[in-house]
Amino acid sequence: TYITYILLILLIGCAAPDFYSLEDIEKERVKLESGKTKSADSLLAVYKDMTQPYDVRLAALEALSSSELPFVRESIRESVADGSLIEIDMMNQSINILLKYGDSESTDALISSLKITESKIMDVREDIVNAIGTLGSNDQVLTLVELYEISRTNHNRMNEMLTLTLGSIGDDSVIPILMEITNNSDLSLNVRAQAIDILSKKNSTDLVDYFIKILDDPSLNDDLNKYTNLIF
Repeated sequence: TYITYILLILLIGCAAPDFYSLEDIEKERVKLESGKTKSADSLLAVYKDMTQPYDVRLAALEALSSSELPFVRESIRESVADGSLIEIDMMNQSINILLKYGDSESTDALISSLKITESKIMDVREDIVNAIGTLGSNDQVLTLVELYEISRTNHNRMNEMLTLTLGSIGDDSVIPILMEITNNSDLSLNVRAQAIDILSKKNSTDLVDYFIKILDDPSLNDDLNKYTNLIF
């Protein structure tokens, strides 16, 4: 019986903690620097574990930064490549819960989130592009051109979503905004054409003169003029 108790105590004492502290990370860092590679596995596990406190995960990553072990480098690469570090599921679930509440006051929070996430995403993208420029690639120019196309496509996609949402709003206060979109030559023809299409469905006498102006304006894109003619 005594031997059984002693074994249980030893097993519990050796078991990995459910939650790591900054002190635990520091101990693993010291072990890693002394050459114990198993500590690298422990630090990687903490770094990837979404249930661990954020500051602990960040400390684990910083502890790994001086490691030259190939599997550490590969593991961090995989985490960056698959986007697992970004907690998209938590954000989407939170948005869906607000949607279920049906509370219009949540719109302010959603708008704020849209602005903040856009800014954070741009910061991450800037760091990624700068890192690519520093590290280089087999064909750096081709890589950056591909990234440019991805960025342009996502930008147009966002503009398209905003345009459709504006069109679904019954309030005529969105009309000036849609007009501005149609006149913005920096936007894609597809987005501008959608704005015109949405405007055409608005019952406002103010739009008659506006559409006449579009049709008669030679400075506008020929394709946009053609699209406007097709609508009317």
